[in-house]
Amino acid sequence: MDAGVRLSCKVNGELRQDASTAEMTNDIPFLVEYLSAFATLHPGDLILTGSPGGTTQLHPGDTIDIDISGIGTLTNGVIAGRRP
Repeated sequence: MDAGVRLSCKVNGELRQDASTAEMTNDIPFLVEYLSAFATLHPGDLILTGSPGGTTQLHPGDTIDIDISGIGTLTNGVIAGRRP
């Protein structure tokens, strides 16, 4: 069984999401093959597939850390935006 890649999300240092790609309904090779049938994928493209439980409201000043095991951590801050 494939152990998958671990993904986690922390908001202000508090763990909010923790899941593995092994838990996905469709595995990554299937998604790439399926999408490639009608779209050209380029290096750097993102495939968004949804989110495990644990989503939360974000506020200006919050910090979000997304960690992908074996790759690294991406940290972003939330700033106030303008509403249309």
